Amino acid sequence: MKLKYSFVFQPLHTLTLAITVGDDSKVFPGVIQLNDTGAEIMQLFRKDMTVDDAVTHMMSEYDADEVDIRNAVEGIVSMLEEKELLE
Repeated sequence: MKLKYSFVFQPLHTLTLAITVGDDSKVFPGVIQLNDTGAEIMQLFRKDMTVDDAVTHMMSEYDADEVDIRNAVEGIVSMLEEKELLE
């Protein structure tokens, strides 16, 4: 799966804003508020990536339980699917 649209990610205090850019902002004119981890997970899907690939990547970056990481990745994927932002 991969993001349908181009986003820029703007850190803002304790949040990161994901904002569509260019012509994509006409199709999805929204802003998504994420914590830093959520933003990192969302950015992984700029490339075609499976949930398992994203979990593996996040496990290499963080000292956390695989179940917790998988839940975080699946939560972001679920939100992106709900907003129809994944191909």
